[in-house]
Amino acid sequence: MNRLNQLSFRFKISILVFLTTFTFFMGFILLEDLLILRELIQKTEGWDGSRRLIRLGFAFCFSTLTAVITAFSFNIFYASLRNLIHFIQSWREDGSREDIQITRNDEIGSLIRSLQIALYQEDERSEKKARKAIAQEKFHLTNHIQKHITTLPLKRIPGLDISLFPKNSRNPAQDYIQLVRTDQGCIGIIAGFDSPGVRENSFKASIHSVFRFIHNLPNKDGNGIFRSVAESLDNDSVGLLNLSLFNLESQSGEINYYIWQDCPILIWSEVGVRELEKFPGKNLPDKPDLNESFHSHLDENEWLILLSDRILKTIHLTGSQFAKELNRRVFEVENVNAKNSREITLAIANHVSKRYGKKALDKLGLICIKRSN
Repeated sequence: MNRLNQLSFRFKISILVFLTTFTFFMGFILLEDLLILRELIQKTEGWDGSRRLIRLGFAFCFSTLTAVITAFSFNIFYASLRNLIHFIQSWREDGSREDIQITRNDEIGSLIRSLQIALYQEDERSEKKARKAIAQEKFHLTNHIQKHITTLPLKRIPGLDISLFPKNSRNPAQDYIQLVRTDQGCIGIIAGFDSPGVRENSFKASIHSVFRFIHNLPNKDGNGIFRSVAESLDNDSVGLLNLSLFNLESQSGEINYYIWQDCPILIWSEVGVRELEKFPGKNLPDKPDLNESFHSHLDENEWLILLSDRILKTIHLTGSQFAKELNRRVFEVENVNAKNSREITLAIANHVSKRYGKKALDKLGLICIKRSN
């Protein structure tokens, strides 16, 4: 009996129709061969026509019973098919796919479980295609935004030797790097996010608009612009922003700055490298205290070097570790040979390229300023 229950539904129907048809025809043969019927046929005249009618009657009855049983079997089949369709509709409409439990252990239950797996796989493929399409759309959109973020032209500032790297970046993952001239010196910024995105690049584009506006101002008070830029970034921040913003006066060498990132501001001279004080957090907080900025001083023939945090994830170092590495492998070597900020910038880029590969340069961003006579 257990083996019969394990048979496929289509085999059960075939066996049932065969057994029914065979039984009916066997019954017909036995009834025809009954002695009583044979004797009646032999002794009674005119039974040849009746015998044919009896045979036709039996054939009609047997065929009718076979059709009824076949119809009943297929009715069971269509009932199971309706249950399967109802399952598919429930699967698609209520969204509670994980809660649907299949209790049937017959062939229909096996078919439903196979269909469930197929629907799972189809949904996964559809979701994967949708995620890929969304990612491609975001990639194209961030690249389009990045194309409009360019380095503003910078006229020579007396007493300052300035270099930026990169000059113009097409990489959406690159931090925003900009420097504009003021009446007293310059204002510089490095701002970015841990991961690129449409919202993040849109925010960098808004920062770029602010600096383009500052660049076109006829009168540029450094301290006032410095505070206004900081307040605008506070009001517009989208969260997880790494920020370094400074105002440098070329005549006095005074530096006012805010810094919320891992890489510190470095001051390099013939004596060595020192790291400037910075806020403890690596991201701009929701409500930063802008009343107190840090202050420092850049002496003549000293270099101010500001690096972005993007490079740290690639080289797997902290900001302080990277500063020590640069001091040991770059600054001490270039102490005698460096003549201008461009050479120091290229020396840092060459070090990163040789030690960590050329792809690491896509994440490198820095501002290098030397105060001279």
